Amino acid sequence: MTKQSVFNRSKRCRTSATLLGFCYFATLLLSGCGPQTDNEAEAEPSQDVDEQSVVSLAPDLQVDDVAFLTQLSLIQGHLLAGYELYRQDLPSLAETHMKHPGEEIYSGLMPAFATRGCQDFGSDLIALSNAVEDRQTMADFNRIFTGLDANIEACSAVVDQRQETVLAVIRNLLVTADEEYAIGIVDGTLVNLHEYQDAWGFVQIANRWTHARVFAKNQASTAMAEAVRTAIESLESLFPSLNPNDVSKLSNERFADVVAVVDGFANQ
Repeated sequence: MTKQSVFNRSKRCRTSATLLGFCYFATLLLSGCGPQTDNEAEAEPSQDVDEQSVVSLAPDLQVDDVAFLTQLSLIQGHLLAGYELYRQDLPSLAETHMKHPGEEIYSGLMPAFATRGCQDFGSDLIALSNAVEDRQTMADFNRIFTGLDANIEACSAVVDQRQETVLAVIRNLLVTADEEYAIGIVDGTLVNLHEYQDAWGFVQIANRWTHARVFAKNQASTAMAEAVRTAIESLESLFPSLNPNDVSKLSNERFADVVAVVDGFANQ
């Protein structure tokens, strides 16, 4: 087995295991009894994950709105990281971010598309990945990316985006970003640039969700969204760049405080 195949299998295992966590956290949030935030994240994927049993227990994306929206958002986070790297003329770093959504997430979403009336965007994922590999112009790359992102947004729009649902999705993205950041930076040392970049992408998409229309229904909801957005934006200093030289003073500790802000509103 090649080093790359081992890496991909570990990523699939962690994605499946994280999906179970999404189901657990969403249940707690929707019942109004969120757990205390645990800021301790494993620096390495678990070697004891039974992938088959994990997948069999994963939430049904055809009916679980939080899990479905979270998976779509994770794809967007991966792609946004790749987009920004390509825009910064770092195509070799962008390539893996364009491939991983299809390898890790997309296939698991496909059974839910027909049920939910969501258009398949697999060909768009392939086109975007090919655009990076072929080093297409930024104009062509941007056109493909914009179309793909719009198609993913259209899939999200078929879901009833209640306030508690959106808050749960935001929380899931932040928890996942926390985990990825802890894998990327260990004791002030950058050990996995890709996971660090993933964390950045997930934080950006979490911030995007604070602009969801559901938060415009009244002043209280608008104020809630603004407070969550401010908390999320406080994480920006953890990402001095997508290809940083010095991370000696960086750690994932602040994520716990931001997740706590989301939990506070979810439990009201």
